[in-house]
Amino acid sequence: MEIYRWDYSGLALEFTVAMEEKDADRCVEILREMLDSLSRRSEMEKSILFTHIATKEMDPDFGKQIAEALLMAIERDDQYQFLREREDFQEILAGYARKD
Repeated sequence: MEIYRWDYSGLALEFTVAMEEKDADRCVEILREMLDSLSRRSEMEKSILFTHIATKEMDPDFGKQIAEALLMAIERDDQYQFLREREDFQEILAGYARKD
């Protein structure tokens, strides 16, 4: 979605749809892409979501903070139970924890 100029923005929408449909395979696939996009800071800075702060330097840990909040929400919210039960999701969590 070129309008977003940052993959995460479009992926977040796709993830929401997949989550509402309880499509765990698609959720895991999209979640991997979302976490990957959070590591590409240059794309984040181009997003229309952040154009109003273009003159400020973006915190280098901003993507990591978003990823941690996203994963924490998935771990705590009951609506994601179907996702937490999957081994591939647990692998994502374990892999992300090793990056610290």
